[in-house]
Amino acid sequence: MSEQLYPSLTTIQNAVAIYRRVAWGDAPAASVAGKFTAIAAATEISQIASLLEPQAGAPTSRVLRLGQPQYPHMKIIFEPVAQTGEFLFRADAHDSHLNAPEGSPDAAWLAAVRASNQALVEKIEHAWQEAGILTFRSLLRRQIAARKAGQAGK
Repeated sequence: MSEQLYPSLTTIQNAVAIYRRVAWGDAPAASVAGKFTAIAAATEISQIASLLEPQAGAPTSRVLRLGQPQYPHMKIIFEPVAQTGEFLFRADAHDSHLNAPEGSPDAAWLAAVRASNQALVEKIEHAWQEAGILTFRSLLRRQIAARKAGQAGK
């Protein structure tokens, strides 16, 4: 197993603990409670590597399926940032592939699920940013600040 495929165990544990708190509160479903316990108790990446699936089409990205109370398919994705060697974390609702015909009874339900998922994704990623875990938004802010600093020095 290559350690370059994974962020530090501490970073994964922190990201997962935040995800659990925001998405599940104190009561994760039995179907994922074991994952949370295993990740929190791990002392080496190898102990949780089997939970970290490769992302389809992105062999260096990893997926950790943790769901949320109203939608079991939500997941964490982390992927290496080539320029820095860091890992970027994303909460992924994994709902963009779902479709319901407009006006059907499922359309309103699906719209509500997507809105709920998006709000939860934003809360999780905001909490990660506050904890110093790299997200797309924090990486983008850093890159903009670096460009501005570079232009100011000219």
